[in-house]
Amino acid sequence: EPLIDYFFFESKGVIDLYENVNLDEVKERNLLDFTYEKKGYNVYHSEKNIYNINTKFDNIDLSLEKDYYYKKFNLDKEKKYCLFLYTKFSSDKDNVINGIKNIIDYLKKLGYTLIIKIRPKSKNLVHKEHISDNIFICSDTYPNETLQLLQISDLCVFFSSSAQAECLYSGVPAISFQTSYQHLFKELEYLKEYKKIFKFVDFDDWINISFNNFKKIIDSLEIKNSNYIKNLKNKYVDVNNSSDKILNFFETFK
Repeated sequence: EPLIDYFFFESKGVIDLYENVNLDEVKERNLLDFTYEKKGYNVYHSEKNIYNINTKFDNIDLSLEKDYYYKKFNLDKEKKYCLFLYTKFSSDKDNVINGIKNIIDYLKKLGYTLIIKIRPKSKNLVHKEHISDNIFICSDTYPNETLQLLQISDLCVFFSSSAQAECLYSGVPAISFQTSYQHLFKELEYLKEYKKIFKFVDFDDWINISFNNFKKIIDSLEIKNSNYIKNLKNKYVDVNNSSDKILNFFETFK
């Protein structure tokens, strides 16, 4: 840290979270091996921290008509879409394969047309039974296609990912299904209090989840672009024109 002059962060919320980590909480989660020198995380607000910066949100024009995205991805604008960000957590265990298949089937039963998206580097992790009869997109291009697809999606589901930021930026409610990997925090856990837009489901709770319990989760979420979501976005993902801001920031040192 003494060698670094500036840090760029998407949101101060993540620093608020880790700044308040204490060793007792780390011990309770049996995560001492994950921490630096077994002392917990040394994260704090600093004059070096520059917030509201993330270039992945650049060149995503939220003012574009939805028709633009329907045409780009050749999608029927009369359908209700769920963006399903396929998990990098892949397993040959039947319970995991069947658990993911159940979620896909439940979403379709609730009237969603699934757009299953994965990055090219992870395409070998996809099980064929998970993509049959669904829209499948394998890409990792710029501008960010996940953000573009969210513009025409009413829901997003994923597995232990940081995609909440993209969802919040796009005003889309989301469900995060935790993988069996152990983490100090669920991704962006500082948003956990906002259960009306983000639902975090532990591994043991989703792997054999019933349709009725899954539907309860869906029914508990806010609708896309509600005022509640917009206010939350302004609080945590107030990000725009990051590339310009970074360059202009360093121009001041000339």
